[in-house]
Amino acid sequence: MKTNRKIKSITLLARTFIFAGWLVLALNAAAFAQQKSTSIPVKFDTGKTSKTLSGSVSHSANTYILAARKGQTLTVKIISLNGASFNAGFNNKEYGDFVELTTGRTGTWSWKLQVTTDYFVTVTGGRGSVGSYTIKFTIK
Repeated sequence: MKTNRKIKSITLLARTFIFAGWLVLALNAAAFAQQKSTSIPVKFDTGKTSKTLSGSVSHSANTYILAARKGQTLTVKIISLNGASFNAGFNNKEYGDFVELTTGRTGTWSWKLQVTTDYFVTVTGGRGSVGSYTIKFTIK
């Protein structure tokens, strides 16, 4: 009987952690959906493969839009300028799959692109603070 109770206790604990994880994901998705978004096209200067921009967010989102081709590698680097945390996510026009990149102050991500389409990188403020940052896009 003790073993059976222990298994039930562990199972309940595991279910609680799974539920909590799903709840956190749902709340993050809801936060992205409720924020005002500004669309910012990313245009590379002639002959250049990278572009660095500055931005800030609090209760808003900046969505960067850039066109890229299948087989290219897209690298995104974000650095917080004032120590505030932020959230960043990535998706593409073709499939719309959203990938959360970070909740924090800095990060670098790279993807080998599977389709020729527009790609979107969204940056939102974290925990209500104003987050100032630089974001660098590189396509090779």
